[in-house]
Amino acid sequence: MRNGFDADFEITNIVDDIRHYFATNGSEKTKAIIGISGGKDSTVLEVDEIIRKNSDVIKGLFAGHTHNHSYSEMTALDESGKVIPDKYIPQFVADTAEHESYWVNEIVLSAPCNGHTYDGCDDIQCNICGGYRKAIAHSFKKYVNDENATCTKNGTETATCDREGCEATKTRTILNSTLDHLYDNACDAKCNVCEAEREVGDHKYSSATDPDCDNCGAKRQLGNQFVKEADGKYHYYNNGVHSKVTDLVKIDGKWHYLEEGVWANTVDTLHKINGKWFLIKKGIWTATTGLTEYKGKTFYVVGGKWNSNVNDLKKINGKWYFIKSGKWDSSLESLHKLNGKWFLVKGGMWKATTGLVKYQGKQFYVVGGKWESRTGVYKISGKNYFINGGKWDKTITTLYKKSGKLLSIKNGMWTKSKAIIKYSGKKYFCDDGYAQTKKTGKVKVSGKTYTVKKGIVK
Repeated sequence: MRNGFDADFEITNIVDDIRHYFATNGSEKTKAIIGISGGKDSTVLEVDEIIRKNSDVIKGLFAGHTHNHSYSEMTALDESGKVIPDKYIPQFVADTAEHESYWVNEIVLSAPCNGHTYDGCDDIQCNICGGYRKAIAHSFKKYVNDENATCTKNGTETATCDREGCEATKTRTILNSTLDHLYDNACDAKCNVCEAEREVGDHKYSSATDPDCDNCGAKRQLGNQFVKEADGKYHYYNNGVHSKVTDLVKIDGKWHYLEEGVWANTVDTLHKINGKWFLIKKGIWTATTGLTEYKGKTFYVVGGKWNSNVNDLKKINGKWYFIKSGKWDSSLESLHKLNGKWFLVKGGMWKATTGLVKYQGKQFYVVGGKWESRTGVYKISGKNYFINGGKWDKTITTLYKKSGKLLSIKNGMWTKSKAIIKYSGKKYFCDDGYAQTKKTGKVKVSGKTYTVKKGIVK
């Protein structure tokens, strides 16, 4: 620094002036703005360095003298003084006044840029003249809602810079812009966005047969149901449609008997469905086993179903009933063969009694309600009967051998009175219930006298 002259400060001012000039007046036709004339070589070289380091704004060099060290072109330098490859500043040299006047006119009087254009607010170099400017602030005025607010997050709004040629955008948060929770309908309990839960009531329907919720429109499966109507009766609806069917229909896990679409809750009957008969009690199919009255007859049902193929003795409430063709006949008095055995049936029921039973004109001896083909003398109602092959025959008069003795049988009864009884081709004298096989001599029977030897009449 000499005499208060600050070279660095002046250089800075000069460069700033150059930049300002180009920013406002420069054009792509501008060839140079620097002229060097005279001076010491050291001064020229120092100026050269300034020019070379500011190659972004210095477009060319005019030298009016040839004594400087720069000819033809100058390589550009970066801030550290290193050469920038393939970047040059052209220079023009004139050694006559004529030439000098020509070059000065060409350079200084070049036409200024007619309206600078930039790619945006951040672009500092004109697209036409290459001149520079300072970046300018964006102008964001018209913000548009991005419609991205949720129940958990504020929304945003975005504006585009309204300066010509600038497409920069700015997005900002819209305070207190969170939305209400989003539900599908009035009956939806969980938010679709954040899954927050709320308390909601049950679906609301206008009637028992209405399938659509009044609040949300949700459909329900009505299925089979009863609706109690003004007549006090339960009417049957199938998927909301009144059906006048007469049948068994399952509702709430139970089979109900319907007559023309109305639950017959007072009916006790047998009902035929698909070839099978079902027991109905108070309008409901009951899967029980026992006897039931239907149209004046008594039917035997098993598991709530009647089968006409049942022929058997069935124990019902501790008693044995004779079932024939699925029905009980209370008037039946007979012996009945079942599974190879004969049973005593009286009043349609098996009687576990012992005695004589008349069946098909014959007298059968039953023991404990069962008949067996047995032979012997059995006491019935205080009398001793001779049973032959399970039957009693009052015409039989014979001897029955038992325990080595011959019992006297007269007119089907064991008799203790004196009698002459023919047995195995011989006549025996009988007394006190037996053939007197040790008796020899004269005997008198019914006013007649007989001669016997060892009990045999001679």
